[in-house]
Amino acid sequence: MKRKSFVDIILLLVMLAISLCVRAQEEGAKTFKIQKLVRDGNNYIAVKADFAYHKQYPELQKFISKRLFKEESTSVEEAFNNYLKTFDEISEPDIEKRTYGQSESFKIEYIGGPEEIYLNYFVGYTKKRLDGNGKDMVKKNLFRNFIYDIQKNKILSLTDVFKSDKVEEINAIVEKSTVQMMMDDKCIIIGYKKNGKQQEVKYNYNAYKEDFTDYFKHLIAMEEVDEAIVDVKPEFKGGMTAMIDYLSKQVEYPLTAMEKGIQGRVLVSFVVGRDGTISNVVASASDNQALVGTTLSAIRSMRKWNPGRKDGIPVKVKCTLPITFIIESDNDGDQSKKTMISLEDGTKIQIPLGKKVDEDKAFDVVEQMPSFIGGDAALMKYLNKNVKYPVIAEENGIQGRVVINFIVECDGSITNVKVTRSVDPSLDKEAARVIKSMPKWNPGKQNGSAVRVKFTLPVTFRLDNGKTAKKAPLRSN
Repeated sequence: MKRKSFVDIILLLVMLAISLCVRAQEEGAKTFKIQKLVRDGNNYIAVKADFAYHKQYPELQKFISKRLFKEESTSVEEAFNNYLKTFDEISEPDIEKRTYGQSESFKIEYIGGPEEIYLNYFVGYTKKRLDGNGKDMVKKNLFRNFIYDIQKNKILSLTDVFKSDKVEEINAIVEKSTVQMMMDDKCIIIGYKKNGKQQEVKYNYNAYKEDFTDYFKHLIAMEEVDEAIVDVKPEFKGGMTAMIDYLSKQVEYPLTAMEKGIQGRVLVSFVVGRDGTISNVVASASDNQALVGTTLSAIRSMRKWNPGRKDGIPVKVKCTLPITFIIESDNDGDQSKKTMISLEDGTKIQIPLGKKVDEDKAFDVVEQMPSFIGGDAALMKYLNKNVKYPVIAEENGIQGRVVINFIVECDGSITNVKVTRSVDPSLDKEAARVIKSMPKWNPGKQNGSAVRVKFTLPVTFRLDNGKTAKKAPLRSN
């Protein structure tokens, strides 16, 4: 009896697994390929269909069917079969007959996009005939790129994406051409045909923010929302238990902070993207700077979370995570201490003690990178004021970007200045001179301790109508 129950359970699990697999296949892009030979009077035509589409969306199939077969069917396969029935005869492909006929190709391709939010599609139709030498000659070629909104169950139009003024502007550009649309996580692309050539214009989400409709902004989760107003909050994959395990291994109690008895709270804010990616990790102003570096490093290194949702759509969510560092003495009265962190709900997690930092080593990357006092704006101001364009270079029209490597020491001073990308001896010398004469920086820190850090700084010399101009530096390491 027990054995039978066990077998029944196994069979049930197998059936469930099969069911889930079938469901997953149904929810993804369905592939459908077929080739037939049809006869239209005395002409034989090879008809080929190569489809990859999401079968579960009737409105999507209706749009495709109308576009390719001029039939508003909620089944692409049915519309294709009905199209075949308009011919005098349908048979399997025959190479001999095809040599004297024509060919028609229908293409449906899922290009990409988050499959629970929107889908990018391509549909195309090509009609060819064979010349006397048996070579294909294109007779007709129609195609369309479009975007399908899953939540609203509709094909996006220009008026869905842009405000009226922008729609008028785009219509003036494309004139009477059919508008093509594609999108990703950075921009939407509008395609059109002009003077026989395919053109496209990209509209970056941030640059054209004011031109988009509220509906489209919501679709692309352009605005970050607070975790208090979402329907489903973002969650560390595996839940709180998994996050506790992660923090216990990734957060270290800085050795110098423990030795000085520094304890306290670090409030970290970050954004969980619609794909679960962690970004914009920052710590609020705190007196516990010795504890900030290890906290930020652990949060930035987190794998993807389960994203938050609003109205069923994954959205960017602003989150906060308060972490309190605690030093506890053991109960047995000896001198050993426990290094802990505590979460907002009171959960305590024991964490390892950080290792002693090698003060002689020059790091490439540290938890808290060195910075010019006053930030990048102050650095640019310093360079603009102090860089002098060498006369000989100016007279000879020499310009370019000199790349300088140096080390920011533990006390913020600049040493080991070297030119790693040369333009001209005069420009190289001037760039190195200015870097060497810089005031002390905010030093880099690792495990709460100041450390030596390697740094790279490009300085661009540019001539403009006989006047010198220095380009703002771009930081890299």
